[in-house]
Amino acid sequence: VEAHTIVRDWLTSQHEIEGVSHGTIVRDSTYKPNEATCVDAIVSTIGFPLVGGPAGSMEAGRNVDVAAALLESMDVPYVVASPLLLQSIPMWQSNGVLGLQSVVLYSLPELDGAIDTVVLGGLVGDKIALVPERVRKVCSRLRGWVNLRKTPPAERKISVMLYGFPPNVGAVGTAALLDVPNSLEQLLKRLHEEGYNVGDFATDPDASGQSLVAALAICSENSVTAGGSDKMQSAIEQRIQRAKNGDETVAETLARPGGGLAGATVLGKDMNFDELEKILGKYMAKKVRKSWPEKERGPGMNMKGEMVINGLQLGNVWITVQPLLGVEGDPMRLLFERDLTPHPQYTAAYEWMRLPEEKGGF
Repeated sequence: VEAHTIVRDWLTSQHEIEGVSHGTIVRDSTYKPNEATCVDAIVSTIGFPLVGGPAGSMEAGRNVDVAAALLESMDVPYVVASPLLLQSIPMWQSNGVLGLQSVVLYSLPELDGAIDTVVLGGLVGDKIALVPERVRKVCSRLRGWVNLRKTPPAERKISVMLYGFPPNVGAVGTAALLDVPNSLEQLLKRLHEEGYNVGDFATDPDASGQSLVAALAICSENSVTAGGSDKMQSAIEQRIQRAKNGDETVAETLARPGGGLAGATVLGKDMNFDELEKILGKYMAKKVRKSWPEKERGPGMNMKGEMVINGLQLGNVWITVQPLLGVEGDPMRLLFERDLTPHPQYTAAYEWMRLPEEKGGF
């Protein structure tokens, strides 16, 4: 039985039930409304296109329209979680997902509309074996996706990350042929229209994406980072005053009322390694320590040796600059180091974003 026939005939969702009852969604004649199970998410474990299965892989995208119609009417997260059928577990652990296997596991499902992919295991000899940790991982991810869908937009927390490479050369919030400040403005206004809490940004006539980018650039300067996250708000306020005094070396929009920030304030944390270890666990923390001895900790550290995490908060939205990998000046290490364990500040930033608010995170 092809996977899509199960979705088509035997599964449904609350969104689809309401659409069918109101006449806005028309299902296939094989649909069994009285027998179909109402679900919050769909997980495919075959690792091939939803429609057509392995045979559908011979012509990528051939049945995308059929899959799209099914998934759009369901309107639930679609996740692919599959064991590797072309790689052994040891090969995957040492080299990652390779070649054709990456096409089967990532590229083809993405054409269908899969939003997440989890490797469940791989080959052990000629047998397919599951890795228990990976099964727990996909369960955790599914729980997260479903809980997110059930959380009202006004209560959802969002992190927006801006590009900032190479560091300290004015690259924060830049992108080839793209207007990042204006894009940021439009994103925040769209979020507001859809019920998300963006503070006063969408309703403040003086709000400026350029001011947000300028403030983040200030926080990214080495001299400001060295003082830690507690000193960043005052650094921004000093630049705002300079803009109002006519200083042409700072962003012009900072001279607007409130600096054009619409009430955005610095939210961050200076995290020491002991705190990071509690979040990461001893095994992962040991890997970070081994790859990044204290004298090589490099970017994103304050004068006390703590990892500085910072960004601007607008309601439930936190805007930050992409953490540095720590190897920006070492292209050979970036290209050829097999492990490439993330820099501690890079790790701390992402872990802090995941950490619940009651535990001091975002």
